[in-house]
Amino acid sequence: MFPTVRRSLAVALALACLSFTALAAPPAAAPAAASPFDPLALFAPLQLPDAPNAYRGGSGKPGPLFWQNRADYDLSA
Repeated sequence: MFPTVRRSLAVALALACLSFTALAAPPAAAPAAASPFDPLALFAPLQLPDAPNAYRGGSGKPGPLFWQNRADYDLSA
């Protein structure tokens, strides 16, 4: 065979293989339906703790009715 004929056959064979693989490929998937996922609801701000009351202020400092047990121990060993 002549080199040009051999080259032409190689190109034709390569194109045929590529076209057959393109035809054998599965069709593109249809776009997915709308999801019920709502990113705004998922990443909404966290609920803050209860508002300040008489026992604790908003900063966490003790309020006017805050109490705690107090004990003074004298230990000797």
